[in-house]
Amino acid sequence: MRRENKLTGKAAISRRHALRASRVSVLMSTLGLVAFLAVLVLAAAMPAQAQAQAELGATFGTGERLYSWCVSKEKAKQDLCAAYLGGITDVLAFGPVGAYRACIPPDEVKFSQIKDVMRTWLIKNQEKLHYSAVALAARALSEAYPCKQ
Repeated sequence: MRRENKLTGKAAISRRHALRASRVSVLMSTLGLVAFLAVLVLAAAMPAQAQAQAELGATFGTGERLYSWCVSKEKAKQDLCAAYLGGITDVLAFGPVGAYRACIPPDEVKFSQIKDVMRTWLIKNQEKLHYSAVALAARALSEAYPCKQ
């Protein structure tokens, strides 16, 4: 007797749905790979663009604001400077900010030293205060604590 391979009724519909789902899955995997590759290409181009925007002041605060906080005699402004530098330091611990990378050894460097580095850098580089605060802080810390390549 001949065995028939055709499915009928609900079984046929289930089989078609399974095949369609399989095709959709392959398509989504392919699209996911393409999207992933596109993100990699864009990410490779991003640091230079991000640095350019950051240095032009396209961020929240400028160096003038950071300078006013870090060189102030007022405790409240000094606290703002410390909080800002704490955030930048944490971000730099995980990777570069724009083109700037710093390797600050947490066991060897006290936070007061980081504030002193930033304050000194801002005083010596007042002509750069129109740039973004994040770019200036990242640059100052990367110069003071360069990463060994």
